[in-house]
Amino acid sequence: MFALSAPEVTFMRCPVLRILPACFALLAGVFLALPLAAQEAGNSAARSCNEFLVPKQTIRGKQIGQEDCKLIETDFSHAGRRFRRMDMGVSGTIDGYLAKEGRYNFYFGSNPEFTYAQGGNRNPLFYGIGRYDAEKGSAVVFLYPLDAAAWNGKMFVTAHGAGRSFVRGTLKRWDQNLNPGNPLSDISKYERLMLEKGYAVAKTFRSTLMEGGDTVVTLEDGTVLNDRNVTEQPRLILGFAKLGWNVLERRLGRRPSRTYWYGHSGGARPGRIANFQPGLNLGPDGKCIIDGFILDDAGSGLWLPIVMKNGRDVLFTDQEELP
Repeated sequence: MFALSAPEVTFMRCPVLRILPACFALLAGVFLALPLAAQEAGNSAARSCNEFLVPKQTIRGKQIGQEDCKLIETDFSHAGRRFRRMDMGVSGTIDGYLAKEGRYNFYFGSNPEFTYAQGGNRNPLFYGIGRYDAEKGSAVVFLYPLDAAAWNGKMFVTAHGAGRSFVRGTLKRWDQNLNPGNPLSDISKYERLMLEKGYAVAKTFRSTLMEGGDTVVTLEDGTVLNDRNVTEQPRLILGFAKLGWNVLERRLGRRPSRTYWYGHSGGARPGRIANFQPGLNLGPDGKCIIDGFILDDAGSGLWLPIVMKNGRDVLFTDQEELP
């Protein structure tokens, strides 16, 4: 017999600890096959959406972050309400580390103390800057109710698992996700339920091929690697969440009061990093970016929390083993 485990639910210690009514349905797996009444209301031509971009950060003297945004908008009906779908292709840069050999050597991640240390890769690490590209599938599908009164004031950001690659055909170009005849055809039951409960939803896409990828990484010595992935880049997902904040602020007049992360497998692992890494989940105002995590079947059960003392992780060390 096989035992099925429920996703872990973590609510941040800032600012308020509340469990969502919708989460009970999500965790219980209660999904009703509701009739889908989604009809295209007409696609506009692709245009710039740079007005929603998150400001870049200066890291090691270089400007890092979102650079360009392209947009197609589609209105549709679902569950008796009208929604807008924004297919947003996002290109930009992100910094991080990689190992040239060993386990996870194709993973270009921002937190090597998790990806490489816990992955057992002790090879030298190299710092670099990676470029993610809308033409290679980097995207956010943002959905929200057209009637501001139908929005519950909260937002979910979702992160898919490993195995997506533009080169391999499992990650589409940003403007190819939409089926104009059925705008919800690529939206999961989880995400549809979020919409029905009144949440805005930011469905994210990124390169996550385990043995390769579509992210071009330039190392400090000038070496260019064309086939890395951004599976372990929680700052990328956090940036996409803030992109959604900007949309809501401009379109519905305010940012969400709460933002939640749902991730499955390789989408749960960076969520754990965001939860465990001190300061990573904090904005410039000192408040949490993500207020709660639903982490569904994190790949390999990773990552684990760490507590460093004198250069050692001592969280799971017996007292007698300490120096």
